[in-house]
Amino acid sequence: MNAKLPYQKKVPDLLSELGVDPEEGLSSEEARERLASHGPNKLATSASQSLLSIYINQFKSPLIYILIFAAAAMLFVGQKSDAVLIMGIVFINGVIGTFQEGRARNSLEKLKTLTKHKALVRRDGKELLCSSEELVVGDIVILHEGDVVEADSRVVKSEVLTTNEAILTGEAFPIEKTNAEIAKTNLVIGDQKNMVFAGTNVSSGYGEVVVVATGFGSELGKISKELLATSRVALPLEGKVKELSKLISLTVVVVAAFVFFVGLFRGIGLIEIFSVVVGLSVSIIPEGLPVVVTIVLAKGVWRMAKAKAIVRQMAAVEAMGGADILLVDKTGTITTGKMIIREVYFDDTKLGIGGEGYDPKGKVDGEENEKLRQLLEITYLSLRADVVAEKDLWTPIGDPTEAAIAVLCRKFGLDKEKLLTSYETVFTKPFNSKKRYIEAAFSAGKEEWQIYIGAADFLARDLNLNVLVSENKKIAQEGKRVVALVLFKEGKLFAYALVVMEEEIRVQVESAVAEAKKVGFRIVMMTGDFPATAQAIAAKVGIFSEGDSILSGEEVEKLSGEELKEKIEHVSVFARITPEHKLKIVEAFKAKKHLVAMTGDGVNDAPALQAASLGIGLGSGTQVAKDASDIVLVDNNFSTIVGAISEGRAIYLTLKKVILYLFSTSFGEVLVIAGAIILGLPLPLLAAQIIWLNFVTDGFLDVSLAQDPPEAGSLGKKLSAKSLVDQEMITRIVIMGATMMVSALPIFYYLVQEHSLTYARSFILLVMCIIQWFNVLNVRSSEKSIFQIPLTNNYFLLASFAIVFSLQLFALQTSLGNSLLHTQPLGLKEWLLAALASSPILIVEEFRKRIFTN
Repeated sequence: MNAKLPYQKKVPDLLSELGVDPEEGLSSEEARERLASHGPNKLATSASQSLLSIYINQFKSPLIYILIFAAAAMLFVGQKSDAVLIMGIVFINGVIGTFQEGRARNSLEKLKTLTKHKALVRRDGKELLCSSEELVVGDIVILHEGDVVEADSRVVKSEVLTTNEAILTGEAFPIEKTNAEIAKTNLVIGDQKNMVFAGTNVSSGYGEVVVVATGFGSELGKISKELLATSRVALPLEGKVKELSKLISLTVVVVAAFVFFVGLFRGIGLIEIFSVVVGLSVSIIPEGLPVVVTIVLAKGVWRMAKAKAIVRQMAAVEAMGGADILLVDKTGTITTGKMIIREVYFDDTKLGIGGEGYDPKGKVDGEENEKLRQLLEITYLSLRADVVAEKDLWTPIGDPTEAAIAVLCRKFGLDKEKLLTSYETVFTKPFNSKKRYIEAAFSAGKEEWQIYIGAADFLARDLNLNVLVSENKKIAQEGKRVVALVLFKEGKLFAYALVVMEEEIRVQVESAVAEAKKVGFRIVMMTGDFPATAQAIAAKVGIFSEGDSILSGEEVEKLSGEELKEKIEHVSVFARITPEHKLKIVEAFKAKKHLVAMTGDGVNDAPALQAASLGIGLGSGTQVAKDASDIVLVDNNFSTIVGAISEGRAIYLTLKKVILYLFSTSFGEVLVIAGAIILGLPLPLLAAQIIWLNFVTDGFLDVSLAQDPPEAGSLGKKLSAKSLVDQEMITRIVIMGATMMVSALPIFYYLVQEHSLTYARSFILLVMCIIQWFNVLNVRSSEKSIFQIPLTNNYFLLASFAIVFSLQLFALQTSLGNSLLHTQPLGLKEWLLAALASSPILIVEEFRKRIFTN
C-alpha cells in the first residue's frame, strides 16, 4: 500500500510524524541538524560552459574534419595559399557557430531567484526571520498577504488564506486554502487545497503552514531538475544539418575513394592524384553554407521581430516554419486571463453583456429593469473589490471574481460613492470559504435589504431556493462558471440572478486558429481547467471539433509513454494537467515524429518549452519561461503566433532555395571534375578556383537569394519538414548538375587539346561562374519561369550580379587575380562564348518547369 502524501494526512498526524509542536516550532539545534542532513533549500544548478569550450565544439563536425584534412593536404603538396584559404573558412564558421550555440542557461538562475527571500518561521517558541535557504522540513512558517511561499508546505491554520499559483498551474485566480485532509489520490497541484507551494504568492488572508519539502523535493525543485534534463534538446535545424553533414561526408568519402583508385589504375602519380582528390573533396563541400544559413536566419529574426515575435535562437526561425503540432496554453494565449461576464440570467431571461476586459464600457441588456438595477446596487455595495483606471487601462483591485461583478455594476451606470450616500451599511461579511458566499445587509430609510453573493448550490441549500439549482446545473454543463446574486427585502425574496463568468477569449483567436490549420498546423490546447470548461472554450475557438478526444491529467498520468503515443493523434484538449504531464505530452508527440511547437508562460511550462521542438514564451509570462523558450511573443496574442508561423514558413522555403542552389552547383562541379578524371583529362579546376566558385561567387549570389520575397501562395502549402533536402530538390540537383557537366566537360576536352592548360582552366572557371549566375535565377521558383519573377523585386540580386561580374573580371583580367587563382586573361569573344555555353542550364530548367508543373 502506498504511503499517504502530506495533503492526505490529518494535521496532528503529520505534525507528529515531522516531530514538531506548532506552537513552539523546531528548536534551533534541530533545525541546524536537519539543514546539515538534508541540505539547503536551493534549486538545481548546472556547470557553466566557457566561451572557449563552445568555440571548440564548433569543430566537432564531419564537414569540418574534411576541410581541415583538405587544408593539411594542400599544405603537404605545397599549395600554401589554398590551405590558408580553407582554414580561414573553417575559423570563420567556428565564430558564427559560437554565437548560435545552445539554449540560454538563464532559466535555472531565474528559478533560483524565486526562492531567495526571507521567511517568517517559529523556532524555540519565537517568531523570527530566516533565509529561505535555511528552511527545513518541519519548520512552522507564518504567511501574510503579499508573502512569497518559500517551500512546499501543508496548511496547519487558515484564516481566509488564498494563494496565486499561476506560475505552477497556469491558472490566474487565487486558490482558497483549508487545513482539512483530502482523501483523494493523484491530485494535481491546483486541487491540493491544503497545500502551498514554493514560488507562489499569498493573495489574501493569514496562514500557518508546516514545511514538507524543500529544494529538489519541492514542485519548483522538480521543475529545475527537469530543466537540466531538457536543456540540451536540439532544435530541428541542428538535427537536419547533422543528417545533411553525414550525407555530404559519405559522398566525399565514396567519390574521393573512387577517383583515387581510378587515378592510380590509370597510372597517375600519387602526389598528382592526391591533389585531385583534395580538390574534388573541396568541391563537394558547400563552404558557404554555414554563412548563408546564418544570414537567412538573421533576416528571419528581423522579419519575425516586426511580426512581434522575438527570436532568442536563430535556428528557431526554421523550426517555426517546419513544425506541424502547436500546443497552446489556454490562459494568456487563447484567453486574456481576465474574468468577464457575458450573460446574466434574470426573470427567466438571458441578458447579453457587451464590452472587453475590465473596461466598464459596453452595451447591456435589461438596463431599464428597475428590479435588476436594485439587485446590482446592493451587490455593488457588498463588494470589496473594484476596478480602477490608470492611463485608460482598467485594472482589478482585489479578488478577480468580485472585480468582474463590479465591472458589470459599472456597465449599468452605478457609482459606488453615490450609492454610499443613499444606503447605510448594517453589516458586511467577506467571502466565507465554508459557506461559499458573501453576506451583507443595508438599510435605506425604513427599507431593510440583505444580499447573498456566491455559489448557487450552497445558496440554494442555505436559503432553500431550489430554483437556483436547476438553472445553475444547466449553465454549468456548458463549462461556464456561475455566481448567484440573491436579494431579500424585509426578509422576503426580492430578486435573484445568475451571472455567467468566463475567461475572456482574445480577439481574432478563432480566425487565427482557422488560418493556422490551413497552413498545416494542428492546434492542441493544454490547461489546468476542468474538462467541461476546457472543451467549451476549445470548441468556441475552433480547436475542439466533433470526434476529437479530451484527456485529463489523471488519464495522462496512468498511461505509459507508449500508450499515450497511440492516443494523442485524436486529442485536441488536455485538461487538469501538471508540468510533468506537459513534458510527457511533448515527448509523446515527438515520439510520433511530429515537430512540436509549444506556448507557455509559467515556471511550470519551462521543462516542456525546452523539450519541445520549438518553445514559444509569452511576453507577459515569467522570466523562467522566456529563458526556456526559443521565441518570445511580445503581445501574447494567438494571432501573433500565426503571423510568426507565416514568417517562419517563408524563411524555411527560402532556406531550401539557398540549399538547392548551393548543392546543385557543388554537384555540377563534382561531375565535371570526376568526369575529367575518368576520361583521363587533367583536373579542370584547381582547389583555389573551386573555393572561389563556392565561397566567393556563390557567397554573394546565395546571400542575395536569401532576400527574395516569398512566392505568392507558398505559405498555404503544407511543407514536408522532415529534411532540408526533399525528393523534388534531389531531382532538380541531379538535372542541374548533369546539365553543368554536359555544358563544361566537352569544351574542356576540346580546349586541352588545342590550348594551354591554364587557358582551358580559365575558360572553364568562367563557364562555371556564368552557370552559377544563371542558376540563381532558376532556383527562385520551383514552378514559375524566370521571366515571371521580376528582378526588380530583389535589388540585392541585381547588386550581387554587378559584384560577382566585377570579381570575375578581377580573377581573369588582372595580374593579381591571375596569380592568386592560376588564371590568364580572356578576350571579349571568350566571354561571349562562355555565356553561350552556359545557357543550357536555363533552357533545361525552363523545360522541366513547363513539363512537371503544368
